Amino acid sequence: MSTPASSRLPAQAAPACPECGGAVMRVLRTANDKRRWDAQAWRRYRCRDAMCNWQGLLPARRRRPSRPRPGAARTLRRLARALLWLLLAGLVAGGGLAALHLMLQP
Repeated sequence: MSTPASSRLPAQAAPACPECGGAVMRVLRTANDKRRWDAQAWRRYRCRDAMCNWQGLLPARRRRPSRPRPGAARTLRRLARALLWLLLAGLVAGGGLAALHLMLQP
């Protein structure tokens, strides 16, 4: 069961209709909206008031990440670890091929 957007967001964070100041709801963006060079910065809304019937783009609110993103040092450590494992696998495979070559020589 989903809860209305107005109950999930603080009152000051909820966007308002630029025409009447009433509540708005998110709607799907059009193809033209998605083609904009800054499409990620905008969301399409529609006014909930049937008399107003405004629909348009409003700036997207920035969301805080739920958890901190890994920093550059952590990413480099992960990359170095992966490359080390790849090098180790290559050495084991090369050593096995060299041993096989020595065993098969007459």
